[in-house]
Amino acid sequence: MATGHWQATTVYVDFPGIASIDVEPKQVSVGTGDVTWLTVTATLHGGFTMEVNDLVTCTSADTDIADTVPKDTRIKGIAAGKTTVEVFEASSQSSQTVDVTVLPPVLSAIVILPIGETMRVGQTLEFAASGQLSDLTLQDLDKPFWRPLTPDLIDVDQDGKVTAKKAGDAIVEVRDPDTGIAGTVEVTVAP
Repeated sequence: MATGHWQATTVYVDFPGIASIDVEPKQVSVGTGDVTWLTVTATLHGGFTMEVNDLVTCTSADTDIADTVPKDTRIKGIAAGKTTVEVFEASSQSSQTVDVTVLPPVLSAIVILPIGETMRVGQTLEFAASGQLSDLTLQDLDKPFWRPLTPDLIDVDQDGKVTAKKAGDAIVEVRDPDTGIAGTVEVTVAP
């Protein structure tokens, strides 16, 4: 039966609070100079879950091996080795530890010097090649394979000495025999 009377009540629902966190992955491998991300999921009181990457603090046990980005879940590989990163959520006082392995840098490119050279027919010029690693440092190559991609214009020996035979735009290639990674440099041969 309708009486025409009514009442209103305001209900406030509190955020249920975080009961615990879960971090994935539990073990991380990252290259020197590379970055990887963690995903942090909170289980709330009441059973619901939500991602809380922006609510946690990550701390590396050894910042010489791996470092973390403040207010983020990124881990950056600094130097080859193993360490741990603690992920902490303040309101629940929950934490988890992630095992981190930083891999040594790997060959990613070959740099050949000098670049932009012009040679005359009959002239010999020595080139040098270095391996560029994934952390952007350079290292010497162990017995690289040199070859001309334009053999009608130049000859190349296995020490990187290029001899100009005929005028044109020539290309020298250097290949690392272990990885197959190659680099090239263009040489202009003038008459």
